Amino acid sequence: KNIVLDDATNIDNFKLNIKKKLKNTCVYIGNFFEGKGIEQIYRLAKINKKISFHLYGDKKFLTKKKLERNIKVFDYIDYVNVPKILAQYQIALMPYQKKVRGRGLIWLEKYMSPLKMFDYMAAKMIIIASDISVYKHVLVNNYNCKLVKVNDDLKWSKVIQETLRKKNKNKRLIKNAFLTVKRFTWEKRAKKIVNFNKN
Repeated sequence: KNIVLDDATNIDNFKLNIKKKLKNTCVYIGNFFEGKGIEQIYRLAKINKKISFHLYGDKKFLTKKKLERNIKVFDYIDYVNVPKILAQYQIALMPYQKKVRGRGLIWLEKYMSPLKMFDYMAAKMIIIASDISVYKHVLVNNYNCKLVKVNDDLKWSKVIQETLRKKNKNKRLIKNAFLTVKRFTWEKRAKKIVNFNKN
């Protein structure tokens, strides 16, 4: 017998009394492997000179070394520090491509369940993500996130600019994202596994 479940998060880790500090800034946190969308973030930074893009990940996997002035790359951080980092930002990016590489020769696009997606929701952030099917049972456009066509840089730029300009109008997305992530905690995930094995 097998059970396949999404990743999850611990909401309690994100209950921090830290006010958002960084304005006009988007964040990506995770791996820099092929297909994660780092290349697109570089292009977006080139188009949107007045917006800052902060990337957190293992720098040795960053293939493009020449940075736009509005990109800051931070090295890998321990997962325990993720809630504190995310608390500084309002907008989180998930620019996944049509093919996403994991470690080695593994391709993930058909079955991935990004941990960062649940962390972003738990951190009460506005999520802008690629419109791909693998996580659309979790992310719903204009309900708990904004989904944008893969690699449509002009549309991505427009959505980012509008989101920054109208942050207060996106409170509903944040609220719905937090309601969504309550279904995806480690505790609920573990209970599903236990109940499955009882049957």
